[in-house]
Amino acid sequence: MLSTLNRTSIWQRLLIGLLFVAAASAFRAVFFSSLGRGIPYLVFYPAVMLAALYGGQLAGFVATLLTTSLCYFWVQQGYLSRLEELALVIFFISCIIVSMVCESLRRSQIQAKLSTARAEALNQELRSEVANREQLMMTYAHLASIVESSEAAIIGKDLAGNVSSWNAAAKRIFGYAASEMVGASINRLIPLDRLDDEQAIVRQIQHGERVAPFETVRLTKDGQLLEVSVTESPIRNAAAKVVGTSKVAHDITARKRAEETMRRMATVVKDSNDAITIQDFGGRITAWNHGAELMYGYSEAEALTENIERLTAPGKVAEQKDFICRLIAGEAITSFETQRVTKDGRVLDVWMTVTKLIDEAGKPVGLASTERDITERKRVEEALREHDAELRLRNETLSRFNGVAVGRELRMIELKREVNELCEKLGEPPRHKIARTETIPAAEPETLA
Repeated sequence: MLSTLNRTSIWQRLLIGLLFVAAASAFRAVFFSSLGRGIPYLVFYPAVMLAALYGGQLAGFVATLLTTSLCYFWVQQGYLSRLEELALVIFFISCIIVSMVCESLRRSQIQAKLSTARAEALNQELRSEVANREQLMMTYAHLASIVESSEAAIIGKDLAGNVSSWNAAAKRIFGYAASEMVGASINRLIPLDRLDDEQAIVRQIQHGERVAPFETVRLTKDGQLLEVSVTESPIRNAAAKVVGTSKVAHDITARKRAEETMRRMATVVKDSNDAITIQDFGGRITAWNHGAELMYGYSEAEALTENIERLTAPGKVAEQKDFICRLIAGEAITSFETQRVTKDGRVLDVWMTVTKLIDEAGKPVGLASTERDITERKRVEEALREHDAELRLRNETLSRFNGVAVGRELRMIELKREVNELCEKLGEPPRHKIARTETIPAAEPETLA
């Protein structure tokens, strides 16, 4: 930078020297013209000094030459005494020295400014570096806090499989404390039949290949098998060389069990003989199982384009709207009997159970219904009621007939006894034999009455 300043516009430096000399000459001509040859250097010394200070050594030398020439040719008009010659030489040498001193001062000032600028730049760079380091430390602390408070197990390890970092979630999921795992092999968590998979993943990462998230099985401290979802990524050093891997593992055991339960439930729903449907509160059908296809005759594709009112019997439309309103209002709807219309127009008696569906915010969004065809059961029940009525009628008829028959038999037995008693009083033998088995038969209370 200093060399740049020294090279800057030589013509400007010459012009500075000329300007200061011209100004000094004009000043002398205006204010000191009465002095004549006396005191020729009074105004020229400052001109040389100022030229050297503002224009550098070159401007000082130019000003020295010009002022010396002016002193000789203009002020003293070319006639010098010995003393004046000595004074002119001293003036010339002193101006040269002044120019050199001023140049040295100027260079020192420039160097001082440059040093100050460098110091300021270094200081700024240092402050920036400190700020960057502080920001980096804050970022590291933030990331460390995220890692430590994450619900996922985050594990760092080198390429040999030795664990280098172990967060709190890893302890909660796998049961090992950080002191037990840091420095130990990650193989402690891997079932024997999965070790080859782990080594293959490490090779992929070393070769720069991306490893997609995957689901696998891991071992806990107490020997239980956990279903986990794993994302594995490389750890690189400052030279961008892979020196380890980072694992992010989520325990998905509960989710997998729930999925299995849901699959079984879906199978049950799909294969159920009952019609199971889902619909929004506007009646639009959104789910339709095989049992509904068999019961109502609509395929799933057909049903999903229909409204549930298409299946509602004409006299049950108001009932349908009423129980939906009650369901939205939060009322518990018990199972009830209603009627549905099939695709071919048949009216079915059905037993319906309704469940309100809510979203994650607890807002009602629709309903699920389980519907069982009870038409045949109703027909059988009606037939049984008619049969029971007929049996009751027959029993009543038989009861009346039995009452008449028993009464006549009792009357005959009584008459025979009365005849025998009269014969006995007359001293004659009994005319009628009454067998021992000939007793009064049992009769219903109302008949005897």
